[in-house]
Amino acid sequence: MSVNSTVNKRGRYRIAILVVIWLLYVINYFDKMAVLNLLPYIRKDLGLSPATVGFAASLFFFAYALAQLPAGMLADKFGPKKVMYFAITVFTIFTFLTGRINSLFSFMAVRLGLGFGEGFHFVPSIRTISDWFPAKEKGRATSFFTTSWTVAPAVGAIIITWIAASWGWRGVFATLSIPGFFGIIALWLVMINTPEEAHAMGRISKEELDYIKGTSTTDSKVDKPKARYRDVAGDPQLWIITAIVFIKTFVYWGAATWLSSFLVEQHGFNIKTMGLLASLPFAVGFIGQMTSGWMLDKVTKSKAKPLLIAAFTGLAAILYFVPLVPKGNIPLLIIVLAIQGFFIVFYDGPIYVFIQMRYPKELVGTVTGVTQMIGQFGSFIAPTVAGFLVITGAPGVSNFSGVFKLFMIASIVGIVLSLIIKETPLKQANQTPIAGSNKSL
Repeated sequence: MSVNSTVNKRGRYRIAILVVIWLLYVINYFDKMAVLNLLPYIRKDLGLSPATVGFAASLFFFAYALAQLPAGMLADKFGPKKVMYFAITVFTIFTFLTGRINSLFSFMAVRLGLGFGEGFHFVPSIRTISDWFPAKEKGRATSFFTTSWTVAPAVGAIIITWIAASWGWRGVFATLSIPGFFGIIALWLVMINTPEEAHAMGRISKEELDYIKGTSTTDSKVDKPKARYRDVAGDPQLWIITAIVFIKTFVYWGAATWLSSFLVEQHGFNIKTMGLLASLPFAVGFIGQMTSGWMLDKVTKSKAKPLLIAAFTGLAAILYFVPLVPKGNIPLLIIVLAIQGFFIVFYDGPIYVFIQMRYPKELVGTVTGVTQMIGQFGSFIAPTVAGFLVITGAPGVSNFSGVFKLFMIASIVGIVLSLIIKETPLKQANQTPIAGSNKSL
């Protein structure tokens, strides 16, 4: 039998699953990025200082972080589909309400609500990839999924700023609440929790089920009792990868929060030009994510460490130069923003493939929830701290040098953490296979 006929018989329903969760996260990111793109105008309309608006914006990440662990535990217990239903419904409602804010209090309230809703979305998505893809495809599948948070901001920054230029910033959020309802329909039509469930429903072939389960390094059912939570909690690598996630979110969301303000207040661009330039790092980031995914599967063979080191090293170097670009030197600004965009997401796939390859499948949701809950506090802290480092001058004019230096230092810490992480599967690292334990969770 030829390779092509084997593939055709096997089927590719897992690809449909991946595309749907990718599209759902694109919708998620449109809603998430809209406030950050429009932050200088919301700040002006509500009469807020940089420090105050930074704190209000960061409340999203506080709620987002708190939602991660329960999202992971619920996804492991009830399946990711139900958790995603809840997430999309909540964040769609609060996206609409964002356009109705009229005070600092209401701004803070909708940021908390939006963060809580979106916080229940990410971990079930990673659990879905872990369930639906064999080991040799996890790198590309995970990296493709993570392109949702480069494609959406790249396209969204342009669309959002153009809508705002025509209808004002409040009209943006009424418009963005519409795709969420279509997302719920897509989830209902396509999403199935596991390949086994899909096979029982007649949605995938036995060949595709065997392909997904038979080649995974973590899915073998031979002599494999349950893993224990305490085995995972006592693993030093869990806390190192969690610290790496903290640095990742600190730098990524700190830079994303203040990018539009940097372009408007330090470089003096109007809203449409700002939208085009703000989309650039994310457009190039798509290339960075796909490159790291390809390297995970084809070059490093699912080894994350070398890619993490490369990502943080490149990021630390370019963040030094971003605030040094002279006002008016658009070609140089484009170059540094593009390089920043490439490296600032290059570590996304490696981080989550590390989790999928190191830990037992039945705990991937919970482990991801732990790393996200703690790590996402970096995204809560960064916008607030950076807000105090913005130097304001004449009305509408600010200097962001201290902000980018802060993110550069954080990236150097990321290099150090990446150098000390160990990638052997958990049972090898402990010298006692989890599968050999007779104790229950």
